[in-house]
Parts: sequence; structure tokens; C-alpha cells
Amino acid sequence: MELMKSALKRGFPRTYNRLRECKYAMTSRMFSPYTVKHTYGGHGFEVHIADSLARGWYDRDWERLDEINMLGANGLRGGCLVFDLGAHQNVVAMMWAKEVGPSGTVISVEASRHNFEVGRRNVSLNGFANIITLHAVVAETEGQELFSQTLNGCVSIDEGEFRAKPVRAITIDGLAKEFGPPDILFLDIEGYEIAALKGASETLKAQATWFIEVHGNAILSKYGSRNADIFEFFQAPYEYYYRTEEKGPFVRLESKDAIPESRFFLAAVPRR
Repeated sequence: MELMKSALKRGFPRTYNRLRECKYAMTSRMFSPYTVKHTYGGHGFEVHIADSLARGWYDRDWERLDEINMLGANGLRGGCLVFDLGAHQNVVAMMWAKEVGPSGTVISVEASRHNFEVGRRNVSLNGFANIITLHAVVAETEGQELFSQTLNGCVSIDEGEFRAKPVRAITIDGLAKEFGPPDILFLDIEGYEIAALKGASETLKAQATWFIEVHGNAILSKYGSRNADIFEFFQAPYEYYYRTEEKGPFVRLESKDAIPESRFFLAAVPRR
């Protein structure tokens, strides 16, 4: 079966994508959305569950995120401006919003139209007035980018990729110009991290605290980059902390030679 699928994908890519589209549409129609109430990091939220991926991620209680603890000790406080880039359905954005309080603001950016709409609904369900939601791709330059409109999509490199659709592209510097320089940036954009950092030259000078999910050489190579390229952008003095597991404490990254080749989580904290 897998050999047949590979042959179809190579020889008849349009037919392969049409079949995938039919399967995707059928699976989406079969899912019955519902709303749950859970505790996420000590905060009770209503969350709309509109797909199977969200059910696995959000239909359960969450412990407080280790990254919130890390950033809480390094700049996250009441009144902060947070950029949540790659916000999915805004569950984490709502956790940020609780941390920064009514005097702070969270700018939530999500490129998947489905996830953006569900995320906006979650914000409304919970009455947040300090979250601004944007449907866009975070990129090197403004304009448009192709993005695969799947449940956890990524930037597409050609129109032939599955569910690749043009989406408005924005830059981190553009966001900072519109909303002000952020205190915290949370970046999780499925391997397109380097392109986003190329569009953040002015913001990087402001020495905010960054949290970046670096998706590994195998994924970043799709866009012509690798994990180690991350450090070309942090020219001012920063202290770096990382972890390679989904959960757990952060440890000091003592040398850039120790950068993992696989996925890891990086916190870049400016030296004060």
C-alpha cells in the first residue's frame, strides 16, 4: 500500500493530492465539534474542539507550562506585550493573556484559516479583551506566502503541495511597528523560523526575550536552513537555555557547538 501511494505521489501528484483532499474533507465532515471546560496551567477555560488534533491536545487538563515558568523569571510580567507567532487555536495565547493581565496584550498570529477561526472563537468564549488575533504567515517580507491548510500546516514551497493556499505574509518588524516592540516573542512556525528572524532585524535590536521551537535540521532544510542558523540573528549579548524534550526544565546552553540537530526548544534571554 505504501509503495502504491509513493508511486502515485511521484507519478501523478495532482491525482494524489485530489485523493488526499477527498479523504481530508470526508474526515473533517465526520468530526462533530463540541466545547469542553478544562484547567490549563491553573486557569479554567472553555475550549472549542473542532477537529481530531485539537481533541488530542486540548480535551484534557494541562499543567503549567515550563516555558511560562522560564519566561516568568525572565521578563514575562503584568503589562507585557507578547507576540504568539504560530498560535494554533489560542489555548497557549490565553495562558499568556492571564500572565500579562488586563494591562498587557497578546498578539496572536496563525496562518491556518481553520485554526485561526477556532482560535478566535476560543478567545470570544472566554471573554478575553487583551488578545488580538491575526490570520497571517510570519515571513521574511510582507506580501503572500503559500501555506498548507491542514490541521497543523506549514509554509509550502510550491503550489503543488497538499492544500497549499496563498495567505497574507507579515514580518515581526511589521508587527512591532504596528503594535510596539514586544517584551516576549513565542515562535512556533513549523520550520520557518529562519525566514521569520530575517524579518525581525529591528525587533532583535530591542532585546526582547525569545522562546523558539526549533524544528530540527531535517525540517528546516526544506527552507534551506538548519538549527545552527538561529544564532546568526542574536548579536547582542544573550544567555541561552534549551531543552530537547517536550516537557522538563531548561538548562544553560554553554556553547553553540552543543546545538542539537533534532528539534529543541530555545529560550534567548537578554543580559541586563
